[in-house]
Amino acid sequence: MAEVLTRTEPVQRGPTARNGAEQSVEAFERDRASLFAISPGRWVAYAWGDRLAIAKTQHELYDYCLKDLSLDHDAFIVRLIAPALELEVDLPIR
Repeated sequence: MAEVLTRTEPVQRGPTARNGAEQSVEAFERDRASLFAISPGRWVAYAWGDRLAIAKTQHELYDYCLKDLSLDHDAFIVRLIAPALELEVDLPIR
């Protein structure tokens, strides 16, 4: 069983998994800085824009979402809680 550190209320299912995934990515990006302040290096799961859980490993969250919550694989996202990477690319001017 996954060690779930935090959990919100039951999942509010949106109209489509794709829409739910987009909402979840937006929610993760919105929450990233505050998550990093409290749980750096851990993993977080979102579905339909709702944070489901934070755990020590990615595997724990997949197991939790697929088995315990019976979500479809494309209905949720799992992300590492880490700072956003900003890439700068210097291109030569021709």
